[in-house]
Amino acid sequence: MLFSDIYKQTRKNPNSTEIWIYERFLENGSVEKEKLIAKYRDYNKLEEKIIQKIHYDSTVNDFRFIYEYNNFGKDALSIGFYWEYDKWVYSTKTEKIYNQNGFLEETIIYNWDGNNWVNQLKTQYELDENGLISLIKVFSWEHKNWILKYQTFYNFFLGNEVEKITIKPHLNDFIYSEKELTKFDDNGNEIEKSYFEWKDDEWNEKSMEIKNYYDNGMIKEWIIRLFMDDMWVNDAKEEYFYDDKDRLVEWRASKLEFDEWLIHTRCKYFYNEDDEIIQFQTEDFRDNQWVLSFNGVRQEVIY
Repeated sequence: MLFSDIYKQTRKNPNSTEIWIYERFLENGSVEKEKLIAKYRDYNKLEEKIIQKIHYDSTVNDFRFIYEYNNFGKDALSIGFYWEYDKWVYSTKTEKIYNQNGFLEETIIYNWDGNNWVNQLKTQYELDENGLISLIKVFSWEHKNWILKYQTFYNFFLGNEVEKITIKPHLNDFIYSEKELTKFDDNGNEIEKSYFEWKDDEWNEKSMEIKNYYDNGMIKEWIIRLFMDDMWVNDAKEEYFYDDKDRLVEWRASKLEFDEWLIHTRCKYFYNEDDEIIQFQTEDFRDNQWVLSFNGVRQEVIY
């Protein structure tokens, strides 16, 4: 689970600018510091984000992103910049096009070549009569033309199952490439996702994700399994822990080694009296001890 998704669930300030300080503690003993300036409107609509590098007593701009939304409140445009020669320079741009019902139809990603926006990647979405995605086409910009790279078909089955089949161009035809089969419980929670690859003219099992939930619907654990030597083998696991207010307070990541789950990373979350996350810390287990690797602190909120 991304921190940005977790944080969105706790924000209480509808129109504000928030300043975060991030510290990364490297294995060589050095510390990298960044400042994040995030401007929000309507609670979780991020309008602008600026990342600055902190070097001793000086702060230098690094990256900037601006975001625009359409009448449906959905993100329609984002532009990225980098800092060079005391000014912001274009880097990337993403445009999203929706139909009259607010469903996403097309996404186009551009790169800035110094003078113009140049096409990079395009994704087209087709919907069925129920408004569900039935087909995704992905193109790359090559030799001044959009070249189809792959297509993904969606099939919806009874019993809360969704199948995604990806095919890729090959010579003058298309061939199978990958397949995903996702299962949901009656509450709409994803409980299992299986990955397959096309090999020797048949679908071969590759890996699987299993998600378990607490009785209140909060995610409890996420297990990754690999199909090896004709059997399923546990590989990695994430666990989520909450307090009596259903606030996420700790996340742990483990790897299975010699039939034992070994925790290698954990993240702890801290809240203020309004139940907003104001700090999070990541620790890595190295040399038989927990070592702080990342610290993020919300420094200021400007209204």
